[in-house]
Amino acid sequence: MSLKHKSLVFIISMLISFVQTGICQDMMVTNPVNSDTTHTLFGSLKLNSIGLYVSPELQLGHLAGQFTGFGNGSVMFVMNQKLAVGAFVKQTIDRNYTPSDISSSKSLRLNVRNMGVKMEYSIHPGKLIHVSFPIQLGFGMASVDSFDFAKNYPDSLDHHDGREFNGDHGRGMRDGTRFGSIEPGINVNLNLFKYGKFFIGTSYRIAAFAKNNAAAVYQLSGSQLGGLNFNMGLKLGIFDYKFHRK
Repeated sequence: MSLKHKSLVFIISMLISFVQTGICQDMMVTNPVNSDTTHTLFGSLKLNSIGLYVSPELQLGHLAGQFTGFGNGSVMFVMNQKLAVGAFVKQTIDRNYTPSDISSSKSLRLNVRNMGVKMEYSIHPGKLIHVSFPIQLGFGMASVDSFDFAKNYPDSLDHHDGREFNGDHGRGMRDGTRFGSIEPGINVNLNLFKYGKFFIGTSYRIAAFAKNNAAAVYQLSGSQLGGLNFNMGLKLGIFDYKFHRK
């Protein structure tokens, strides 16, 4: 088993273990044992509070054989302080990222963009330090083009063609690689103040259904687009606006 597969198995095992432990603890605290009460799975699903926050995030992710930086951002709607649902976007930071996995001479640069929906479940979010489990489901676009093209046409850094320069800037990343993604993870959160949290964590990006355009310079695979990530960021917003105030 490769190191990449071992990392994925380890993260998934941790997620399952922590989620099982956390949910059991939550149920014990929220629903204490009472012989006169019948407990059901959905009996305690009541919306007591809501929230909304934004989360800027930096990620060091494995991509095409090396690690590179991603800039991430998400907007999340929170229910009962525990379950957050929203949307995310991310993109590689280094516009001239030239992994040797796609070009040993480092003559090709790789740019990746990703977006989709995000969910995150927090265990005991009121504690100073607590654990949460994010998962991202989305789709992405990857583009490979000539590094010499980037040097010769610096004004075109925002217009990756996914191929050698031919004067057609409008095609953007359509000549690159499309892929689906799923990224489970685990974060350790620190409550900085009422409206802010800091977190660090790790996740694993799984890229599936990679489809290369025939005009692409390089045919990327799902294994090249997936990998282990290390994350840190902030959550800024309202986390526990209560409906019923005494």
